[in-house]
Amino acid sequence: MLKSAVYPYNTINDKDFLVKNFGLRFHFNGQETDDEIAGKGNINTAEYWEYDTRLGRRWNRDPIIKHHLSSYETFGNNPIVNIDINGDNEGKYYDKDGVEIGDDQQDDGKEYIVADKKEATTISNDTKNGKNPIKGLVVSALEVPNKEVRNAMQDAIYKSTKPNNTAQNLPGEDPFGGFHEEGGVWGLGYGEGQSAKAIPAKSGAYCDPEKDKKAVVNTLIPADANGASLATINGMYHVHPSGVKFADYTGAGSVNVNNHFVQTPTDPDDFAAHTKIDPNNKSYSIVFGARNGNTYLFNGDKILLIMKTSVFMNIGIKK
Repeated sequence: MLKSAVYPYNTINDKDFLVKNFGLRFHFNGQETDDEIAGKGNINTAEYWEYDTRLGRRWNRDPIIKHHLSSYETFGNNPIVNIDINGDNEGKYYDKDGVEIGDDQQDDGKEYIVADKKEATTISNDTKNGKNPIKGLVVSALEVPNKEVRNAMQDAIYKSTKPNNTAQNLPGEDPFGGFHEEGGVWGLGYGEGQSAKAIPAKSGAYCDPEKDKKAVVNTLIPADANGASLATINGMYHVHPSGVKFADYTGAGSVNVNNHFVQTPTDPDDFAAHTKIDPNNKSYSIVFGARNGNTYLFNGDKILLIMKTSVFMNIGIKK
């Protein structure tokens, strides 16, 4: 009976059907109907849209740009398969090479890297066979920071390769570039509806890999003491420098070996630092190897994923 009363985009054939039979105000896609605008059952409302069920289109433009779709489309043009609780964007799964392998069936605008190779292969095969993965069942999915946060991370990598000295050449400044760390934290700001953002940290001090144990940066000390702050911290990020003391460098990286800087997360310091902000390992932090071009996602126990930085920065970015 319900099928005959409701069309795919939720236009109700019998305008009083759902209310009369079920007493429902919230129904299709978990959204609330707004009967004051265009009659009963013709308009749905959510956090990011007013949605016309007769047209299958939103009134406002999608806040998240999808170059392959109209800014007014809904449900990825498939209301049978997809849901969109908030009215923003479908979530996607990617493998460590940045290849899209599936849809999480949740239009929440989030993107995930599937760290486990076997799980990524299963999702890819299921998608090819018309099956969508269930979000809560993808164990190794790691949410990707939004583009704004990743831009800040990219800036940190760039800044780590450049001199940070002033005209006074004060102690601790890096006059060459490549011999100090940059970093910061990312998470949610204060206020309702805040999106994730990054807070860059004060630059780390100059380090000579021939003499010092390692370069350091305190990611919790902001570069702008009077700037924005975070209500919750999702993770920390920092850059292991690219500098090499001598031109005859040939070795692989580790702390204070062959006169260059380790590129992987440093045990135990980096793992312990993550544990301080996330003792239950529900999130992850990131080390960027400025010399080897790798990105390391890790928690307090282990490295979760290694991927190329160029891939990580472009996850979900349409070219």
